[in-house]
Amino acid sequence: MKKPNLVLIHSFPTNSILLKGFIDFLKDYFNVYWIDLPGFIKNIPPLIDISLDNYAKYVQEKIDDLNLEHYWLGGISLGFLVAENVSTDEKCKGMFAVAPCLNSTDLKIPWHIKMMGNIFINIICLMNVHQRIWESISFKHFLSKIGNPPKRIETMLNTINSRTFFETAKLVFKNKNEFQLQQKPSILMINKNDKTLRAGKIMAKFKKDLDKLLIINHTIEHYPKEITKDHFKKNVKEEHMKQIVNFMHKHN
Repeated sequence: MKKPNLVLIHSFPTNSILLKGFIDFLKDYFNVYWIDLPGFIKNIPPLIDISLDNYAKYVQEKIDDLNLEHYWLGGISLGFLVAENVSTDEKCKGMFAVAPCLNSTDLKIPWHIKMMGNIFINIICLMNVHQRIWESISFKHFLSKIGNPPKRIETMLNTINSRTFFETAKLVFKNKNEFQLQQKPSILMINKNDKTLRAGKIMAKFKKDLDKLLIINHTIEHYPKEITKDHFKKNVKEEHMKQIVNFMHKHN
């Protein structure tokens, strides 16, 4: 059986370097075509105007360049929101959502912390002090406090553009739009006990909007401390991956 083509967009704030272990895991089942968004990796300059529409346009251009006969389009967390905003055609056979965050109300963050974070990020963007904050000891301490290991913090700071980080964070916090999911066969991979996302709300949205839907429950944290191929092999059941591949072939 041929491997399905999977075009995948990373989460916030990651890239192909940070998620290499996950990509290597997926390559056992799919032909993976990974898309790094502008500004999230050094060799792709940041967008001048950072918006959801412009991220989606960039992804569409990259998909056109791939010239695939058919594919599934997916994203991790924020990456899936970008994927849902891409203008897909008949070549796109379905959507693949990994712990998707569709808007800020999906985030399991107390309202007062969300409000304070929004204010702080808006001040940084308004005063254009992205790089100064990015290089500060306090920011590194913040990244460590929310669960990022030292090596991951070093990679983030060395590969992600500071303005891209804060402008995209602002985008995440202010996005409260509700929309209907694209009417294509879809796969939802989600942890029912996700500490970052309101998983029940997200699953209800997918069930409400879609007829052809496969939901795969897993136990991986939204921001796992270990991002290696072995970690995913241990925590994602082989039978679930076979279900996903079979679902894709059924709807190709």
